[in-house]
Amino acid sequence: MAALNQLLSAFLAVVFLLISPPALACDGGDRAALLKIKASFLSPSSFFSSWNESASCCTWQGVYCTFNSNRVNAISFYNNGGPADGLVGRLPDALGHLPFLSTLLIANHPGVYGRLPSTLTRLRSLSILSLSRNSLSGAIPSFLSQIPSLTLLDLANNKFSGCIPPELSSLLILQSLILENNRLEGGVPASFGNFSKSSPPNLFLAHNKLSGDIPAELGVPDSVNLDLSH
Repeated sequence: MAALNQLLSAFLAVVFLLISPPALACDGGDRAALLKIKASFLSPSSFFSSWNESASCCTWQGVYCTFNSNRVNAISFYNNGGPADGLVGRLPDALGHLPFLSTLLIANHPGVYGRLPSTLTRLRSLSILSLSRNSLSGAIPSFLSQIPSLTLLDLANNKFSGCIPPELSSLLILQSLILENNRLEGGVPASFGNFSKSSPPNLFLAHNKLSGDIPAELGVPDSVNLDLSH
């Protein structure tokens, strides 16, 4: 899954380099939210070296704006270095103050800890939420089911505990749910049988503490790609 995040980060950089004019003006509200995000992390990081307030936020490292628009629609912070090179701190509420955000990737930062902010539910256009290989903890919040545009939810390799929220089955266009290598307990929710039978999501749930039988509602192996390996 680390390779997946690296490929996704590289893909975003190439695509937005091609379609996003370098001199694009920055929306004032988006700039304010980004500066709050920067301020929330404790250590000075190379990720923010280009975040010069005199420049458009659309030119800042890891920030991408849509074509012919001044609105931020992607943030990609993948740490290719060691722990000392990564971000340190909690995910800030300000992440939810970027209303046009469709991709949020913050991965491979062991110093990023704590719970997911509920303000993520404001991101009605969010399609990709990739927060793997951090130190996030607590229960996986059921409020993630309130982001109807999610196609990829990747929370792998963190410290999440508790049960898998059955409410996630209401994500009707979800294509991949990646929760492996956490501390999740309980069983696979029976409600996951409500996923589309014609195009069900891939479920990567391996290397947790899950127990019990696979719910008959899932109809595996014919209708769902399910990984529960240990």
